[in-house]
Amino acid sequence: MRPIEDSIACLLRVDKLSNGSSDKKVVGAGFLVGDRRHILTCAHVLKAFLAHGEQLQSLHDRRVAIEFPLLAVPSGLLHATVDFVKLDEGGDIAGLTLVDDPPVGAAPATLIYDENLERHQFKAFGVPLKSDFGEWAYGKIAGTRGPWIQIDAESQVGRRVRRGYSGTAVYDLDLHGVAGMVVKADDADTDRVALMLPAKTLVNAWSSVLKGKAIPPCPYRGINPFEETDAEVFFGRKLLTDKLLGRIQEDSFIAVVAPSGSGKSSLLRAGLLPGARADGWHVVLAREIGEDPFKSLARALLSDVEESALSYSESVKRLASAMLDNGLTDDVAHALKRSGKQRLLLVLDQFEELFTQCHDEEMIHKFMDDLLELADSNRRGSLPITVVCAFRSDYMPRVAKHSKFGSRVNVSWFDIPPLTKGELREVIEEPAALAGVSFEKGLAERITDDVLGQPSSLPHMQYILTLLWHEQDQHLLKQSAYEQLGGVERGLARQADATYERLSEDDQAAARRVFVQLVHLRRETKGTQRPILEKDLLPGDWNVLEKLADAMLVTTGLTAEGERCAQLSHEALVEAWPRLTEWVESTAENVWRLDREVERLIRRSIGATIGAAAVPWADIALIPGVFAVMAQRMGRIYGIDVDREAAKNITGSVIAGVAVVGATWLTNFELFKSTGAGYALTFAIEAPLLAPLTYAIGHAWQFYFRVRYIGGGAPTAIQMREIAASELRMRVRKLNPKALRARRKRNRFSPIR
Repeated sequence: MRPIEDSIACLLRVDKLSNGSSDKKVVGAGFLVGDRRHILTCAHVLKAFLAHGEQLQSLHDRRVAIEFPLLAVPSGLLHATVDFVKLDEGGDIAGLTLVDDPPVGAAPATLIYDENLERHQFKAFGVPLKSDFGEWAYGKIAGTRGPWIQIDAESQVGRRVRRGYSGTAVYDLDLHGVAGMVVKADDADTDRVALMLPAKTLVNAWSSVLKGKAIPPCPYRGINPFEETDAEVFFGRKLLTDKLLGRIQEDSFIAVVAPSGSGKSSLLRAGLLPGARADGWHVVLAREIGEDPFKSLARALLSDVEESALSYSESVKRLASAMLDNGLTDDVAHALKRSGKQRLLLVLDQFEELFTQCHDEEMIHKFMDDLLELADSNRRGSLPITVVCAFRSDYMPRVAKHSKFGSRVNVSWFDIPPLTKGELREVIEEPAALAGVSFEKGLAERITDDVLGQPSSLPHMQYILTLLWHEQDQHLLKQSAYEQLGGVERGLARQADATYERLSEDDQAAARRVFVQLVHLRRETKGTQRPILEKDLLPGDWNVLEKLADAMLVTTGLTAEGERCAQLSHEALVEAWPRLTEWVESTAENVWRLDREVERLIRRSIGATIGAAAVPWADIALIPGVFAVMAQRMGRIYGIDVDREAAKNITGSVIAGVAVVGATWLTNFELFKSTGAGYALTFAIEAPLLAPLTYAIGHAWQFYFRVRYIGGGAPTAIQMREIAASELRMRVRKLNPKALRARRKRNRFSPIR
């Protein structure tokens, strides 16, 4: 699939100066189409080449200067002739033909026609005045305005489509192709809107070149799962979908367990959900579990409630807190009552994220207990609900650690068998047939044979079908294109390598940092995807991530709080792409080795802390300084410097946030701002809490340095506080306050102040 950067052209007016040199000025944009020799732009852009009194039509066959500024190797100055010009109420289009050979790396854009573009994300490249190197603007496609389609800026701040973008391609980030061409934009920075002509209008205007070149939207999903909105192109799983729809009528708890790449998410989202809605169920889908499973479930339960972003966020917090304190049943029952339906289906997809994202073992166990209690409310007849949990089969040992939940999974198991040969043919051929596209003779059979017997290769198949779709010729998918792309086995890796190799050296380094952060590195979770926020990345790395998203290797979106986030399109990429496999393996080995050194450091720090206290009671006002030394030594292990005073202040802030966890062991807790030393703490602490607290602070700093070591931005004190609080909760539960009080009474120690 071609990146739009390889298609973008700039039109230049070249004026000779009196000293014999030339002055080049960008007058507009265009993009390569057709057979690599044709360029589309706006007719009004060509007015820059008119002499006084000339009409646009006089430009026919005239040469204009062209550059392709975004190629890996810039093209230099080229020339094209004007073929046709159309400037009237229904169009503002001009077509150019290259006189010179197309530059190395240049590729025609894929034009995609779709009647329903509303709310699609787009990006566009322009060269406004005083922008020497050009810029990208992002936004949403709004809707039709006469012969045009309105496109809106992404937000009220940042770059927008404006003067200097005329003639550029509007690249639809949802369809992965060009949906239109920019023709007008607001001069004032108020409404932040522009207008484009849709691809269908462009094709009709220059049919001699573009007839048959525009393609319908791709019905395949790359390595992303099918969504509920994709139900009409979701084929091959009708029998299994019907079987699952029958099970939710009979059982209150179902576990969908299968290997990665077997199609769990697609079955649930594009099969089960629309079927259940049609049967009258109120459906709640929790797409991800996240660091706080109660908060993730709260978001899912409130997804149909219209509120402002601020009030929604507050509502999520209140609901999550209520469910954590009181269980799930009452609030889920309220959601069902609000829906007006009689039955509720709760689907928790990618349930393994409960173990990879949540670091609080107590919360994990409580959430699993509460889910079983919720499902049992159906058995008791108090709440008509069915709970469906889907997770990777290799996480079954982790699930089984919760004996009650593991036992329930064993008796509620729903298996996903491999697709039969007939079902595979449906998956391959039927979506294309709906769009009027066919396979060259023998190609569908060849793809079927390449996939048959490999149950985890469905993402690979969908990805190669997506790439093949963009290479179609006159609505025909060809064998030659399939071979060139590498087939099912090598297509994903080949595309990933091509995307990586097109990047600059600096961007390649950033891509490695980004990819390693998108994958868990712990031994027990290595290779599973790890969602990240834009703020977790180093400055500038998000720009590289967006290039990876264009190649469908990662997906981007917004969290419920409006923060930009990203994740791997599918975990299949980790094993399919040798380069990423090597990055993950080597980084994980290094991190594990460094982590072992850090664990030894933490244990030594425990001894030093308790030794310094000398008695069962200690004044913790001095502890931030002790822990700051530990942080500095830890930084040296990871090869990262940290200022001692900064380490002391961060540590004090983290302790202040987690101290309440150990309240059983504290008296006279107080936080105050000390002169010149940032935050300080004073409270009496009993010696047994020193070891858990040292582990908690140590693991918070370990998280800080590990994230920075693999290339991420520095975690905040709040993030470190959450890590420390979780660790401290787990370790405090193992203490025995009653035994300590008895010992203290015998020894009659007094606290040190």
